[in-house]
Formats: sequence, C-alpha cells, structure tokens
Amino acid sequence: MNRRQLKKIVYSLTEPQLNKLIRDHESRGWVQASDIKEHGYGVGVLMTFGEKGEMKDASNC
Repeated sequence: MNRRQLKKIVYSLTEPQLNKLIRDHESRGWVQASDIKEHGYGVGVLMTFGEKGEMKDASNC
C-alpha cells in the first residue's frame, strides 16, 4: 500500500500574518517542518501532517 506524509507550504506577505496561519494550522494537527524563509514576494514555511507513513490518502483527514 502506498503511504505518504502530507506536506504543504504555508505562505503570506508578512511574517505576523504567517505566524497566525502557522498557529491556525497547528491547531488542526499540522506541524512546522522548516524555518520561515522568503517565498515569492513574502515568507513561507513547510508544514507536515502526521508521521511519515501514517496517512494512506487525503480522505483519512
């Protein structure tokens, strides 16, 4: 069975707004997986959901 870890880049134009988005995602089970870095015209951070191999597909969320 193909198992994978869900990943996404959360981004915003300003760091204060990004920090709010990070808190919102963490309240839903996402984990910050990288430092805040420049992304496009703003800043972004990599976030993951669950442990690697835990998710079978997105319908398990």
